[in-house]
Amino acid sequence: MDFDRGRVAPRTVVSLLGDVPLWRSGKRSVTVRTAILNLLNAKYAYNFGNPFSGTHFGAPRTVSLALRARF
Repeated sequence: MDFDRGRVAPRTVVSLLGDVPLWRSGKRSVTVRTAILNLLNAKYAYNFGNPFSGTHFGAPRTVSLALRARF
């Protein structure tokens, strides 16, 4: 963070997302989706000292798994 200019440093955040179809019949299907957000677990700030909403930091590595059904 550059406190003199009131800015945060540029950052690169890597995330992965993938779908795997489990079943399909006509227009109906079931899919598993896996996501890893902030894969490298980088620490970063969106902004700081904002008079309207305060300081915001990026989320740590997050993993999610979802089951999706279409009928």
